[in-house]
This record gives sequence, C-alpha cells and structure tokens, in this order.
Amino acid sequence: MTGQRSSEIAASIESQIADGRIPPGSRLPTVRELAGQLAVSPATVAGAYRMLAARGLTTGRGRAGTTVASRRSWTARQAPAPPPGVLDLASGGPDPALLPDLRPALAAVATDLAADRGRSRPYGADAGLPQLRGLLARRIAAEGGPPTQTGEVEVVGGVLDGMERVLSGWLRPGDVVAVEDPAYSGVLDLLDVLGLVPVGVPVDPEGPLPDGLDQALRGGTGPAAAAVVITVRAQNPTGACLTPARARDLATVLARYPRTLLVEDDHLGPVSGVPLASVAARARPQSWAHLHGVAKLLGPDLRLAGLAADPVTAARVRARQQAGPGWTSWLLQRLAVHLLTDRGHPEVVATAAAAYAGRREALADALEQRGIRVTPGHGLTLWVPVPQEAAVAQAALASGVAVRPGEGYRLRSGPGIRLSTATLDTSLAGPAADILAEAISGRRTPGTP
Repeated sequence: MTGQRSSEIAASIESQIADGRIPPGSRLPTVRELAGQLAVSPATVAGAYRMLAARGLTTGRGRAGTTVASRRSWTARQAPAPPPGVLDLASGGPDPALLPDLRPALAAVATDLAADRGRSRPYGADAGLPQLRGLLARRIAAEGGPPTQTGEVEVVGGVLDGMERVLSGWLRPGDVVAVEDPAYSGVLDLLDVLGLVPVGVPVDPEGPLPDGLDQALRGGTGPAAAAVVITVRAQNPTGACLTPARARDLATVLARYPRTLLVEDDHLGPVSGVPLASVAARARPQSWAHLHGVAKLLGPDLRLAGLAADPVTAARVRARQQAGPGWTSWLLQRLAVHLLTDRGHPEVVATAAAAYAGRREALADALEQRGIRVTPGHGLTLWVPVPQEAAVAQAALASGVAVRPGEGYRLRSGPGIRLSTATLDTSLAGPAADILAEAISGRRTPGTP
C-alpha cells in the first residue's frame, strides 16, 4: 500500500483488490497502523477508507476493522456461447425470428428526418421524444400500471439503465435492497457495482412472498432494506408472474413501510402473455418507479424503456441523465415509435407471446413427465431445482445440452439450473428432457438431442 494523499492510498488498495493481492474477506490495517506505515495522518487514511467503502469495495465491522467486501462473479451474464452442435438452453434473449423487420421503420425514420434535412437532433431538445413518451405512458396505463401522464414518463436506455438511475438517485453504498431469490443475475450484478447489499425474498409462481418481503423491510435478519426490486411478470430465472391477489398483498406490506423505494421491472411486457399486476398501482408509496422495457419485443439494439415514477424520482432520473449522456438517441426513439404504432404490431406481440408460451410449456411438460419438478411460470426461462447445479450442467453439456448453473442467480435459495426456451425447437423438448433427467439423476448417456 502506497500513497501520501487519500485518493492515492485508496487507488493503491483498489489496485491490489482488483488483481487479487488482497482477496475478499481480508482485513485491512487499522487507520493508525497504516498511517504509521505510510507516515501520513490518520485523517488521510480514514479518508481513503471512506472512498473504498463508498465504492462498495470494503465494509466496516466496528472493532473488527475494515474488511475487503466479497464481490460477485459476473459469469452468469458473460458466459461463452455453447460449442457447435449443442442444444442451447443457456443463452438468454428473444428469438431473432420473432422480432419485427426493422427495414420499413428505418425507411420511415429517414422520411421523418427529411424535414430536418437529414440532420441529427440538436443539443438542448427534450431527452425524451414526445411521441414516444406519450405512447409509453398510454401503454403502461392501459395494461394496469401506475396511472401516468406523458410528462411523467422518462425514456431510458433499457430496464437496467433505468434501474441504475433510480437506485443511484436514492441509495448509497452499503444500503440494503430486497430482491427475489433467485433473482436475475443482471440485477445482482448492478447492485454489486453500486455497492448495494441484496437481501433475498423467497419466490413462488405468483411472485415474492409477502412474509419474506416484510422480514426484509423490517430487518428481520439484518439491516432493514431501503428499497425493493420486484419483477412483475416473467421473472428471470423462475418465470414467476404477479397475480392481482399477490400484488395486493405486497402492497399491504409496503404500506407499513411508506419510505421504502419500490422499483418494478417489466422487462418482457405483453410478450409474457399474462396481464400486468402492478404493486405500484396499488400501493403508490412515496418513492416508486415502474420500468416498461421494449428491447425483448423490438430487438436488443433497441435498448429502450419507459420509466414512470413519482415526481421526485423522475426529477432525479432526469438530473442524472442530463449530467451524463443527456438523452437516449432520438434515432432509436423514432424507430421505436414506428415499430410500436405499426398496424402489424399487435400480431407481432401475439405471435411472439404464443410461441414463447408454447416452447416453455413443451419443455416443462417433458420434464414433468420424467419426474423433474419445474417451477411454474411464464416467459423465456425455466428454473429447475437440482442437488448439484455445476455437476448437472457439466453432465448435460457432455451429452449435448447447454444449461446455465444457478449460482449467478441465487442468494440463499437452493441450487438449481436455469433453462432458456426462447429459441427451443419444440420437437427437441423430449430428447432434451431425457438428457436433463439423466444429468440430474447422475446417469449419463452421451448423445445429442
């Protein structure tokens, strides 16, 4: 550890944490010890330690001193593509064949630009294209989301981008956030980067359990959660979807904790094939945000989402956006408007929803027929509890099926594997289920589905 200023000392320690010389769980020298070693004042070292804590790199444990925080492995979102010839039940994302053709919309955008002589959006214009803001506000309200006006909906660069802006606007490193357990790995990664501490809430097919949420918010097993993130439908990885009854029960719990920040994740939207049951629409806490994604419907490159929120949260999101990128590309926003208002759009939604439902059901039924318990749900993924997830994943891959071990999605819940059915050929559901059954039971018959 080196340096004479707080920033230099913090950078030195962070470098050693990053390259593994100071592993997670290591106790750093006391402030006075390190001050003596570096011949600086204790206040200088204390400042360095505060910088590290603010970045979520260390935790303070009173008399136990300052300890290097454990960091998540982000392999769940960065896993390599399966080798050729392997049935891919590991990769997430929508089926490209079910996404709309972008070419007519691109041509329409070119026509839109003709009035501006093909020039780009100028600096100083609204961050959100008014047509898209209004369209997203109407979609959220029509589906049963929180009532919103056009001006109350911000356009952000996807659900996780909006979630980052909301959480950063309200929370500080070390704050606790209640999430589903198992949860989407991207949400857990985001909390880790922000230095926030996740606490798991058990999930069943109807969503987070109210008693589990109450325990997290009152601090039953540790510090009370300052915020909660709830996936309202097609939760990744379990497929859980909130029912109206569960949404009411969760709203009742939140009413006891009115200062809790509520963030709703509706990444799949109507493509999930089930109605929206919004907790925010029922609870309306002081601070809330509802994120309506379109990337799963229109395509990964159209990484956009509508963010409806209470006035203070919306203002904080706008401020963070203006201080950073300023706005989400108006070209993408114009493209989204044309795609979402195209007369063939309802058919695109219905076709995708039916295809995804059929593929998920085909594999779920095949697994159930072989005695494998599957968590009921909707969307693009299945969660299968298994005794040893890494061993099952390895055995399945050796026999021709790639799955995702559940480690990157779990906090305290039991082991499992995540199966993505978005691109599944339903004729392969039976053979895939055979291989998975053998892998789970410990028997292995090499082959490909």
